[in-house]
Amino acid sequence: MSKDPADIQHEERIVWTEDIDGFDYVRESLTTEAGTRARPVPWRGSGRRVGYSVLKSDATSNDLTGKFTRRIFWVKARDRSERPNGVYKTAAPSEGVDPQTVAPGVWGEPTERAWGSPLPIAAARAGRFHQGRLSDGRPHALDAWRVTTDDAHAAARVADLLGGRTQPNEGGGSLAHEVLTTRESVRVLVDGPDAVAAHMRLWGSKGMVHECDGSEFLSPEEKKGQPCGCPPLLEDRRLAAREGRGPTPSIDLTFRIAAAPMLGEFHFTTGSWQFATQFSDLMVALERVGGPAVCDLTMELVVFTTKTGMGVCYRKPVVTVLGSPDTVAQEPLPKAAPTLAAAPSDPSSLFPEPRRAPEHTTLPVPEPTCSVSVDAALLSRAAQVLGTSNHQETVIAALSKAVAGQQQATDLTQLREHVERIATIARQALQGGDSSFT
Repeated sequence: MSKDPADIQHEERIVWTEDIDGFDYVRESLTTEAGTRARPVPWRGSGRRVGYSVLKSDATSNDLTGKFTRRIFWVKARDRSERPNGVYKTAAPSEGVDPQTVAPGVWGEPTERAWGSPLPIAAARAGRFHQGRLSDGRPHALDAWRVTTDDAHAAARVADLLGGRTQPNEGGGSLAHEVLTTRESVRVLVDGPDAVAAHMRLWGSKGMVHECDGSEFLSPEEKKGQPCGCPPLLEDRRLAAREGRGPTPSIDLTFRIAAAPMLGEFHFTTGSWQFATQFSDLMVALERVGGPAVCDLTMELVVFTTKTGMGVCYRKPVVTVLGSPDTVAQEPLPKAAPTLAAAPSDPSSLFPEPRRAPEHTTLPVPEPTCSVSVDAALLSRAAQVLGTSNHQETVIAALSKAVAGQQQATDLTQLREHVERIATIARQALQGGDSSFT
């Protein structure tokens, strides 16, 4: 929530309906649909209201005729005031503020009292998660999460938790540091459905020309709440977007890393249509938990063959809701390190972001006698010779599956021979002076 001083400038007093001495923190929200300046503001969300603001008698209504902008203070069943030894014993939700810092016309602030421990650095926003990065000005998809942040301490902690190392951010975005982690799946804490925001946006040469939630306009103000005209079916919306007639998804997920929630909030933004198809199920699952939810944020590998026989693979973002922090086991061990792959030729399929990776990738194996090493750069060049869109990741995925499944030695030998044939083709092309490979 944006804390604009203008939104609360007409407040005259704060009414607490419960004794605030019993609350280390309360949740602070803003409503633009209050029907009066002074009467109690109804609360229709989860939890219960514990306070609200009262406006001055001359306060003007907002753009909705007869409606006023007022603050509401509330708590959920899992908050510290209700469950002192629960999930917020030493932490606070993103909208949590110390009620002792609240005053008419003054936004509440988090404090050590509210947090239950020393305040984390950059608690409001620690950084961002990405599925890719820019390399030599071109986008490249990643096999593992990339994290960017302005906080050197947070970057170092992320590297400790998720693998990789900190380095100056040269892969796109304005944040100073980046970590190319070794994790394709990260266990996170999501504070309910309010932590996920979904918009549909269409951009033109002069900026954004359409913003809606799929049924009503979200902006500009004069159109807010009016029908947006988008097709009811998601597949029809996708077709309109592909033809340049309609908006595309913009979904923002706010979360904390489960192993280190005090680092603060991270964000992940995606334009994936496949993620958009799962949005309703995600909201239902988060609502069912009824509080902070433990989730796995995963870059799931998708491999398939087109009707023309071309192999295609990419990674789609998936959020799996596991349950409340009281019932979910510890996070699983790290998975494979990231490798470089060419961006898909069809930009309308998904929105993979760029990535950077080690030149060589050694696949993890269960037995020391079965180690398989793959030259990722050479396979990428071979894929270009063969005319496939992403042959490198297909071969690596096949090897990984065979090794992880403890296939017979004969199967591994055949796979190695297949890789060697690809390498031979690439070498021949290079010896022939094909400049496109250099």
